[in-house]
Amino acid sequence: GGWKLHAEITGLVDRFVDTDEEALQDIQAFLGYMPSHNGELPPERGVTEDAEQDQSNILDVIPESRTKVYDMRKIIEVFVDKGSVFELKPRFGKAAVVALARLGGKVVGIIANNPIVGGGAISADACRKIIDFQVMCDSFNIPLVRFMDTPGFVVGTNAERKGAPGWIMNFMN
Repeated sequence: GGWKLHAEITGLVDRFVDTDEEALQDIQAFLGYMPSHNGELPPERGVTEDAEQDQSNILDVIPESRTKVYDMRKIIEVFVDKGSVFELKPRFGKAAVVALARLGGKVVGIIANNPIVGGGAISADACRKIIDFQVMCDSFNIPLVRFMDTPGFVVGTNAERKGAPGWIMNFMN
């Protein structure tokens, strides 16, 4: 099936790049967020001078109307240290965003639903993506930050075929 099938349908591909050099850079970046084993805390970095951001521009991203959608990735970028977002599975379960990032130089896991996709309703694939990410963060002592603006879960026959009830129950636990 190739990388695209696994990046978009199965969720088995976390990141994708065009060259070997980019792959090595992504691996190095990912490992920069991870402790060397689960008995350690994630590595801290000193806060760079440009890490703080002007958070007043968040009002330019969030619409005044509750019925308008927005891209949660832009909100996340404003809250964390500048340039520190490392998103995983961006093409899978698009109603959710999971990423490693830094707050004040400390590693955090970011979990958010994304209102720009399906109005923010969380699909079975999004639940799977979030659960897998939570397990990874829990296994390596990475605290979680959640951004949620969701009307609920995607339901119906197609959702049931994807196992949504089980994934939703697991997500809620």
